Amino acid sequence: MSFLSPASGEPPDPKFENDERAEVGPAGPAELANAPAPVDEALSRATAREADLRLFAGANADVFVKMSKARETGSAGGNAVCWPGFLFPAAWFLYRKMYGYAAITILLPVLASLVHVPGEITRWIGFGFAFLGAFGNRLYLARARKMIAEIRAAATDEANARETIARAGGVSVAGAVIGALLIAAFVAFALLKV
Repeated sequence: MSFLSPASGEPPDPKFENDERAEVGPAGPAELANAPAPVDEALSRATAREADLRLFAGANADVFVKMSKARETGSAGGNAVCWPGFLFPAAWFLYRKMYGYAAITILLPVLASLVHVPGEITRWIGFGFAFLGAFGNRLYLARARKMIAEIRAAATDEANARETIARAGGVSVAGAVIGALLIAAFVAFALLKV
């Protein structure tokens, strides 16, 4: 007898109640061996990648997870502008531990002033750095994926991998403070030069 009845309130159709195909019994060893895995492996891998990304990103991990999902599915939001990176590229790169990009944004203007590059060119260089900072989230996501893959490949166990991922990523408040101080120093230097 069926416990479900149609929405109309009519009794269920008796020809389906005694259908042999609907009977389910205990599975034998041969059936269990050929049964699909209870958890979808693709979903499991995606969940593990998201957990690794959250661990790596630390603060504001939701931004990077949302961006990663949008880029994977091709939906909107995968190319979001990083406004803090656009406005303060050196400080943002230092905050996100992207020291190579930070060094470029800090040292190139210093070198340009030492070799007396005309002001118009240095303004364009500054705009280029702002443009680079605007893509900061994309650069960070690419870096995160690469570093997580390298850490996972070299890890001896899960606990070691998670600890190394957390240490490699995250944020550096000291880096942000240093970046802000450098920006203030550059502004002060520019005002003194005028």
